[in-house]
Amino acid sequence: MRFVDILEEHTQTQSVESVVIWKLHGADECGGPIMRAFVEVVVKAGKVKPVMSELRRMRGVVEHVCPVTGHCDILATVELPNLESFSEFLLEKVQCLDGVVRTESLVCITNDKCKR
Repeated sequence: MRFVDILEEHTQTQSVESVVIWKLHGADECGGPIMRAFVEVVVKAGKVKPVMSELRRMRGVVEHVCPVTGHCDILATVELPNLESFSEFLLEKVQCLDGVVRTESLVCITNDKCKR
C-alpha cells in the first residue's frame, strides 16, 4: 500500500500529524513496530559522545542510546519497518559514522514490546 493511500485511509479516524508520525516511525498498518533490535556499537577512544549524538538523530532509533560497560561502548534501541531497512540503517548509516569500529545486533524475535 502506498503512503498516500494509507494517509487518506487513516485521516478519517486520526489526525494527519499522528498518521505521519506513525509512518515515519516504521509502524505497520495496525500501528505497531514491525522490527525491533538492540544495536551494540564499539567505537574508537574519545568517540562515544559524538557517535551517541549522531545515533540519537537517526530515524529508527527509539527510547535508548546509552553508553555501557562491557564488550561494547554504546547500546541503541532501534525500530524499523523491515529487515531491508534495518540492513540499510546499519550498513549505510551506523557503520559509516566516524569512530565506529564495529556493531553487533540483537534482533527481537517477536513483535511484542519487551515486558518488564
